[in-house]
Amino acid sequence: MGNLWGYVILLILLVVQSTILHRIALEGVKPDLVLLAVVYLANKNGKMAGQTYGFVSGLIEDFLSVSPLGFNGFLNTLVGFLYGLTSGTLFIDQVIIPMLMGGVATLVKGLGISFLAGLFNLENLHFNLFSFPFLIEIGYNMVLAPFLFALLRLLKGLSPKKQWEGL
Repeated sequence: MGNLWGYVILLILLVVQSTILHRIALEGVKPDLVLLAVVYLANKNGKMAGQTYGFVSGLIEDFLSVSPLGFNGFLNTLVGFLYGLTSGTLFIDQVIIPMLMGGVATLVKGLGISFLAGLFNLENLHFNLFSFPFLIEIGYNMVLAPFLFALLRLLKGLSPKKQWEGL
């Protein structure tokens, strides 16, 4: 049941991110709540669950955006896998570690975007790791990560599941 709640939370955050967050966008950049939730869920549930949460949420993002099918799926799966590796090994305090996790996840996402844009010659993707908008996104995600992690920590049913261990 805990895994179902994770998908429900991701779906809610996808709706919020794609409809409401444009109101607080600076330079056209808004926080990536789904990425932060994938980081939290992967850290709590392990690498297999993290990959699954990342893949499903990324594919839904792809359907809701103009990005190629699988683009966000790949990025979120990568982040889910990497943060799933930290499951049970990283103590998450209230502020500092969530901020660092959010910043690093955004950086990994940015590196993944650069890699995919170069690999598939996506000329319409104007992305620069050293741009001001990317710094805004890192800042947004770092500031919001402690709040989102605290909210997710309050919700029931997100405890680690043994069923993912055998996969």
